[in-house]
Amino acid sequence: MESSGQSIEQMVVKRVNKQSIAIKKHHPGNRTVLFIIIQTEN
Repeated sequence: MESSGQSIEQMVVKRVNKQSIAIKKHHPGNRTVLFIIIQTEN
């Protein structure tokens, strides 16, 4: 159970990193909006 949870968490982290890079190009330092987007999708 824990291993699968960790793998899912790693996938989310990778997605967050990709999206944060894209968002920083348009809105530098706007992490709060990024996390709201991630929370809404999940």
